[in-house]
Amino acid sequence: MDYTFTYSNTIRHETLRALFAIAAHKRYRITGGDIKTAYLHGRISEAIYMRQPAMFEKTGKNGERLVCKLNRSIYGLRQSGACWEAKLAEVLTQLGLDRCDTDPCLWKLKGEGDQVLFLAIYVDDLVVVSSNPDILKKTMDQLEQHFEVTGTGNLEWVLGMNIEQSEDFSRISIDQKLFIRDLLLEYSISADEKGRATPSDASILALKPLPDDEEIEPKYQSLIGKLMWLTVLTRPDIAFTTAYLSRFASKGGKMHMEHAIGVLKYLSRTTDYRITYTSGHDDGLTNLIQSQSNFSQSLPELLGFTDSSYGGERPPAGYLISFYGGPVSFAAYRLPLTPLSSAEAEYVAATRATTAIIAVRAILDFLGQPQNEPTIIFCDNKAAIQLSDNDTSSKRMKHVATRIAFLREQVQSEKIMLYHISTLGMCADIFTKPLTAQLFHVFRSMFIWK
Repeated sequence: MDYTFTYSNTIRHETLRALFAIAAHKRYRITGGDIKTAYLHGRISEAIYMRQPAMFEKTGKNGERLVCKLNRSIYGLRQSGACWEAKLAEVLTQLGLDRCDTDPCLWKLKGEGDQVLFLAIYVDDLVVVSSNPDILKKTMDQLEQHFEVTGTGNLEWVLGMNIEQSEDFSRISIDQKLFIRDLLLEYSISADEKGRATPSDASILALKPLPDDEEIEPKYQSLIGKLMWLTVLTRPDIAFTTAYLSRFASKGGKMHMEHAIGVLKYLSRTTDYRITYTSGHDDGLTNLIQSQSNFSQSLPELLGFTDSSYGGERPPAGYLISFYGGPVSFAAYRLPLTPLSSAEAEYVAATRATTAIIAVRAILDFLGQPQNEPTIIFCDNKAAIQLSDNDTSSKRMKHVATRIAFLREQVQSEKIMLYHISTLGMCADIFTKPLTAQLFHVFRSMFIWK
């Protein structure tokens, strides 16, 4: 049996958020759909046999046992996801949709005039963004000629996210408050306005892996996985704490569990917080940037923040990419190496942020929002900015010469431009360390709110 090709794609989270941001900016309607028995539509090329279903057995002429040869994929088969993706791609191509090179689960159909439809796919769930009711109805009618599609009307729920659209489609909010409430109930934490003010404090930095002779907390790993699901979709404010606690996923004890429960107590206070996309930047972000940097122009639609800690082995770093004030891509992670200076730490982090920016720019271009100007990335380290801006060389940076060359190429090709901002305006600082409640709340208000 051939198991060499079993991988199937699903829509990337940053693509979905970028799609929501575009929909709010252009006031497109977002609808949903579900394809029934999706895996049964895929065709397989290998010879695969299975036992006959119980109560439906048939025997040969001489009473010998027979088996079934599969002509189509079925649920439970390792190839089913890949077979279904290939079948759906075949149908969508026949209907005239174009596939995104950056994310193969994003499709686009251009209609008459300025009519356009975007289709995001997560296995058998469809997220449809359309500029006009006519192109939406025509496309869904054509799709129903090949599959049984259950329409859900205006999209209200996808991937565990609650979706809210304003009546004129100019404002779209996403949250996971129902998931959070279930999580609080599971761990017997009541929704309390007096919960923690921040996800963590400086004491989290003292955590160490559990010694082999101490008992592992049985529910710790499961809780970290659930917090990570929240983080990657709608709650970047808990990204640093979740990423830090995940280091001890297989070695978590009582102290680690207490810190994880602390995140839940913070969530009990911020259950209804959400990411919101509108047709323009939030005034708070504009005021923060203008007060903490020399940037005096009107804010571009797409911008980024990158930051890194310095000290210790592979210190934390993070980035935030915002489109019209709403986060579309973000991450809290550890640097892939131990930097020898703060400039090196910031430069390596800026390289990671740049790769994310390039991907977002490609997605926005496919979505009809090409970025003709360099994307500004705010960084709070002047030495790192100078390294990216000219041919300055340093003996202390020879070991990261490839990263330096890459970032300079992106600057010279006018895809990105690093711009200095003070630490008090560095929103990505929320991904690198525990902050005081006052500073944490300022940065948090830049990308999620109640």
